[in-house]
Amino acid sequence: MKWFTRTAVWVFAVVSAAPAVASEARTYLGERVEAYEQAIERCEKQVRARSLPGDELLEQLRQYELKQVRVFLIARAQLLESQCERPELTELSYAIGMLKRLDLSGKTAGRLKAVEDLLYTPSPWRFRERYESLPESMREALEGEAYFQEPFDGVAVLEAMRAE
Repeated sequence: MKWFTRTAVWVFAVVSAAPAVASEARTYLGERVEAYEQAIERCEKQVRARSLPGDELLEQLRQYELKQVRVFLIARAQLLESQCERPELTELSYAIGMLKRLDLSGKTAGRLKAVEDLLYTPSPWRFRERYESLPESMREALEGEAYFQEPFDGVAVLEAMRAE
C-alpha cells in the first residue's frame, strides 16, 4: 500500500505546482515505465532459467490434441508471466489513471497515450478466452502440475513435446 500513498502524495503535489506539472509528470511516467520494463526483464530471466519439464509431464501433454496443448502452453505461459509482472504493471496503470486526470502538455499527454496504447491491447483477453474454451478437465489436470505454477517458456515446452 506504500506505492498508493506515495502516488497520491505525488499527484497532490503536482496539482498544486501547476508550472512544473508536465516535467514532473513525464519523469514520474518514465520511472513507472522503467520499473515495468525491469519487471518484464526479471520475469523473462526466470522463464529462460527454467528447465524443460520431465518426460512424464511431456507424455501427459501428448495425450491431448496438439491444438489444445498449444493453446494451453501459450496462454498459461502468458498468464504466469503477467502475474510475475503484476506489481509493476499495477503501479504503472495507477499512474496512467492519475495522470490522465491532469491537464498535461501535448508532449506529455502524447507519451501517456503511447504508453497506454502499448499496455492495453486486446491480445491477453483473446488468449484468456481461448484458454477458457479448453476442456475444464484438461485445464485442471495440467494447472495442478507443479511445473505450470511458475513462469515457463510455452514454445520451448511445445517443441520438446513434439520432438519425440
